Amino acid sequence: MPDFDRNMTGVLFKNDNRSNPRWPDYKGQCEIEGKTYWLSAWIKEGKKSKFLSLAFKEQEADYKPKPKRQDDDDDSGAPF
Repeated sequence: MPDFDRNMTGVLFKNDNRSNPRWPDYKGQCEIEGKTYWLSAWIKEGKKSKFLSLAFKEQEADYKPKPKRQDDDDDSGAPF
């Protein structure tokens, strides 16, 4: 298969693990000028129609997930 130039391309997948309304509706990654970025998208409601709001974050080679914050949990009140 020939090499494919992935510059200025990306992909999004539906976020099926969305248990917090602040988490993105879609997640994925893209490549811009040789750098790889995490891509997040939220479905928003405008005055006339729906639209996607996007956020890009550069992927780092030594990426470590942030510790989970208490307010990121669901509000079920269960201690476990």
